[in-house]
Amino acid sequence: MIPPWIESRACYARRMELLVISRFMAEGFECFIPAVDDNRTDFVAKTSSGRFIELQVKARKFKKNEPGLCTMGSGRFQVKNPINRPNYYYIFIVEQLNTMWCLSEKEYLKECSRHKSGKNIDKTSLVLLSPGGKPRPKYQKYEIKQEEFSKKFK
Repeated sequence: MIPPWIESRACYARRMELLVISRFMAEGFECFIPAVDDNRTDFVAKTSSGRFIELQVKARKFKKNEPGLCTMGSGRFQVKNPINRPNYYYIFIVEQLNTMWCLSEKEYLKECSRHKSGKNIDKTSLVLLSPGGKPRPKYQKYEIKQEEFSKKFK
């Protein structure tokens, strides 16, 4: 039996961050993990050209509640108070679909919806999956595979 703490949100999020870091390292990036996550940066990667990029990983579990449908939230990613920082990127993952999207903060700000009222007033969101659980074609240009990291970040 799997201990319940292994399936906690914090443990799952950390596992996904380490998965992405390992994929970056497999492509030859040097990766650095901050001691404190106070600036929404999960890790920093140094490219082959010597440029540093900051990355935040957001992961979701794909949950099905009916055949062909995913539960609300499986493809919705929220970011609190994004600002346009150069060399800052988001990696969004839906693990069970083995699908990742990579957007710069500028691209994210262009594509996201901003909550104007309610309890999420200071958050933005991006819905990357359709109600049927398939990646939305609108965001296909941001989909990325492991072997494409070195192409995107030169």
